[in-house]
Amino acid sequence: MEAAMSGYSPIHVNILGPLECWAGETQIRLSGPLQERILVSLLLVPGKVLSVARLVDACWDESPPATASHQIRKAVASLRKLIPGGREVIVTDGPGYRALIGPDQLDLTAFFGLLDEARNAIDAGLPDDAVARLQAALDLWRGPVLTGTGGAVIDAATVALEDRRLAALELIIDLRLARGESSALVGDLREYVTAPVGRPRRLRSTSVYVLCWPRSWESIRATS
Repeated sequence: MEAAMSGYSPIHVNILGPLECWAGETQIRLSGPLQERILVSLLLVPGKVLSVARLVDACWDESPPATASHQIRKAVASLRKLIPGGREVIVTDGPGYRALIGPDQLDLTAFFGLLDEARNAIDAGLPDDAVARLQAALDLWRGPVLTGTGGAVIDAATVALEDRRLAALELIIDLRLARGESSALVGDLREYVTAPVGRPRRLRSTSVYVLCWPRSWESIRATS
């Protein structure tokens, strides 16, 4: 979206945590959970069409009202009015809508881009660059999408994103351990061990935690 060329302040949206929508320095306040769920659903798959039926599923966990499709269209119309250049951001496409937003305008896109850059740095034999990219990606994470109030469909997407975040955390821990930074990793390892993920990963991280802790204690004693 060429917002500047259209005379609008460029928007930026953060969905990795509480929803934030900005137009330049001005925060856009959405009107309720229906608008939030629609916008987040579209931004979870930027550029891809979501049918009205899919949006209904995302906005109502079960037993949507008879007027659900109408409410979706009405909420989209309101979003277009709230967002500068809204008709260029949320476009009608066939049976539904899609969000057109630049890669530098959405924290989720930046998150995935940084993970790709980290993987490329590892392949190029540049572990320090990989650590920097991974840390930048992890710093974008502010919590579950819509802070866990997005409903079943959005919560399922959050689980998948959380798994990607923990994979990034696992990788940065491995890279930093390889650099001998065990004493600085206890906090990250504690977060990793207590995360609600599958048993195999927690078992692996617990073993690393146990191995790391004595080194950390030795470091503390050496400086006391």
